[in-house]
Amino acid sequence: MELVFRWMEEEQEVYNFSIFKSMVDELKSAMSKTREVPEKQQKLIAELILNEIEWDHAFQSSPEKLSMLAQEALTDYKAGKTKPMDF
Repeated sequence: MELVFRWMEEEQEVYNFSIFKSMVDELKSAMSKTREVPEKQQKLIAELILNEIEWDHAFQSSPEKLSMLAQEALTDYKAGKTKPMDF
């Protein structure tokens, strides 16, 4: 995480950090394009990526937990306890 924010704060090439050397081309391209948006948006993008990775790790070690949360969400939906989100 520190590397991502350091990259965003400093004006250095993405490819200078070893963490980016094994990245797929699409992710390299996306990370490079983030340099074109304001810092606030860069931080939001970094947060989204890091949160996604955390979710992946959390549920890889406990698929039962994901299943339980999915069942809970479905129950809430059927009970009318959810609201549509505009993505």
